[in-house]
Amino acid sequence: MDTWRFIVIFADKTINRKMKKLFVWTCILLISCTGIVKAQNEEPKRKKVGLVLSGGGAKGAAHIGVIKVLEKAGIPIDIVTGTSIGSIVGGLYSMGYDAEMMDSIFRDVNWGYVLRDRVAQKRTSLENRENQSIYILDHKIWLDKSANKYAGGFIKGINVDRMLEHFTSGYNDSIDFNTLPRPFACVAFNLTKDEETVLHSGHLAKAIRASMAIPGVFSPVRKDSMVLVDGGVSNNLPVDVAKAMGADIIIAVTLQDEAKINNDFNSFRDIVMKSVFVASNKRMQECLKMADLHINVNTHGYDMQSFTNKAIDSLIVRGEQTGMSRWDDLMALKKLIGVAEDSHPQYLLYDKQLLQEEKQKGLEWSEPEPAINMGLAARFDLEEQAALQAYADYQSRMKFHPGINLTLRLGLRSKVKLETYMEPWKFKRMSLAYEFQHNEIYMYNEGHQSDDVVYNSHAIMLKLFQFDIRNLRFDIGAAWKYYHLSNIMIGDYSYLYFLDEKDCHYFNYNARLHYNTEDNWYFTTSGTRFELEYKYFSDNLLRWKDHIGFSTLSGLWRITFPLTHSLHVQPVVFGRMIFGGDVPVWEYNMLGGNRYGIYSEHQIPFAGFTYAEFMQSKLAGVGIRFQQRLGSIGYFLLKGHVAEHDNSIADLLKNRPLWGIQGAYYYNSLIGPIGAYLSWSNHKNGVTFGVNIGYDF
Repeated sequence: MDTWRFIVIFADKTINRKMKKLFVWTCILLISCTGIVKAQNEEPKRKKVGLVLSGGGAKGAAHIGVIKVLEKAGIPIDIVTGTSIGSIVGGLYSMGYDAEMMDSIFRDVNWGYVLRDRVAQKRTSLENRENQSIYILDHKIWLDKSANKYAGGFIKGINVDRMLEHFTSGYNDSIDFNTLPRPFACVAFNLTKDEETVLHSGHLAKAIRASMAIPGVFSPVRKDSMVLVDGGVSNNLPVDVAKAMGADIIIAVTLQDEAKINNDFNSFRDIVMKSVFVASNKRMQECLKMADLHINVNTHGYDMQSFTNKAIDSLIVRGEQTGMSRWDDLMALKKLIGVAEDSHPQYLLYDKQLLQEEKQKGLEWSEPEPAINMGLAARFDLEEQAALQAYADYQSRMKFHPGINLTLRLGLRSKVKLETYMEPWKFKRMSLAYEFQHNEIYMYNEGHQSDDVVYNSHAIMLKLFQFDIRNLRFDIGAAWKYYHLSNIMIGDYSYLYFLDEKDCHYFNYNARLHYNTEDNWYFTTSGTRFELEYKYFSDNLLRWKDHIGFSTLSGLWRITFPLTHSLHVQPVVFGRMIFGGDVPVWEYNMLGGNRYGIYSEHQIPFAGFTYAEFMQSKLAGVGIRFQQRLGSIGYFLLKGHVAEHDNSIADLLKNRPLWGIQGAYYYNSLIGPIGAYLSWSNHKNGVTFGVNIGYDF
């Protein structure tokens, strides 16, 4: 109206009546033509598309494959909603990650580490790394319950929190999720009010974490007065949420496998998961009726915990294959949306530079309040059968950080160890410990079974100084040890050494240097390990049996490097030298067994020697191990050792060398290596067989 009024007033004041009519009609014609051209250039307004992603644990990797196909088909996505793993994929996609970037993330993430409450090995002390290589289960009990934000779950989700913080960088402040490049919402369940909660705003990483907190598995997320758990409890496919956000067209992606039968419910986990989400499955069927296109990826053969590299690869491929099988439906949907068949929208991309910077940042995390740390380890082998070990540790936040540690072990080698310590300076520790051991060991002589020895030992150990930072540990200390021989069964090839050693005690002063950069304690692919230890022994703090005390010097050096991407080689040099006379049998060199410290703290494993044997005072050897990875978590190992021993260093190479080989296959499971091996040596005729289940301790 303002335009017409201006034209009329202008014409009335500037030109005569005849010219007025001509001028007005000319203006009408020009304005009409302009409107027609503008209308022809404008595309009809298209419909908003909502992408809804269901939960399903590890199976959610298939969502990425489906999104790859949506991008290839040129389907525009305006709104994203998700539950559990669907909230992770959906949240990243809403930020601007494309399918290829998410593919890279899911394949690169070390899920075995993320889903456990442990510090990355490269970012913790050697002592913590040793604990991580022993204990299957770790648990923390915070003493201040009001400050325990991680209570209520078997997995606290510490590393999950850290991962989500990394990948949502740039959106870590409290925000409105509608302001993301693609508006986003995820679903959680509020335990305090027994109701579904749709998260449209707040801290993005925390919202995603709440949506995936499976009850009893992950600790819930506490937000204000709410206690939030996995949204799959109530709504595993939030189509209704996408509708409420303004989506006209809904694409729903689910991860259901074939219908389960009786035999599919054989584990406690299967039954619990089915029970927890049974109500949500009924809700899902209702939501599917509102979807315009339902894409279901058959994930048969995989479950919520299939986070191996091989499984992730296969699930992404399955998602892509399923999406491509619906190509005609996607083209029809594209027409319904109001988009030309040959058009491809410009997808938003998250800042790859920012992503790279976040991946390179440290992963340190500090506990907010004092806690009691607890752990449980278990193993089985043919050398000592079954064994259990547990520990509890408490460290105060008082000055000098005093703490106490209790370790218990049950098996042929039972142990009780009580240690108190303090850390007056960063990276430095002083400690005092008492240890009792009850051991039963089988000794061999020249490859033949000799003695069955049962003994008890008591030890008081003082660490005057211990420096421990990342890959390096150095300590100086002293110890008193007492041995009592309880029983001995003498065989045909007996050493007879133990008959004169029923009771023995002595002191030692010790210094040890330990450097380790290995990336994995058992299946190493890179890094170096170097150990050097010196001990001086006496029975009166200065001398031993009226003469100068005896001493030991031991060392180990090994390095691992790749030959191919899956084949690694690890050469090693080792040895232990005893200097002085009248050495008690408890400090003799021992060689054999499949791992360190089974029969004594200085026993050295050796391929081909199933059980340990006494060696002479000077012992040195070399070895090499080849490690071939088979699949994602299978390993074939081939190792060989050669050693010499004598009472004189000058004559060390004059004797017949000892050598042995061993071939083994191991499966790297969550409870530790599971495998079997065959060994042979020139010291004993015949092939020996062994089985190992669990971590070494």
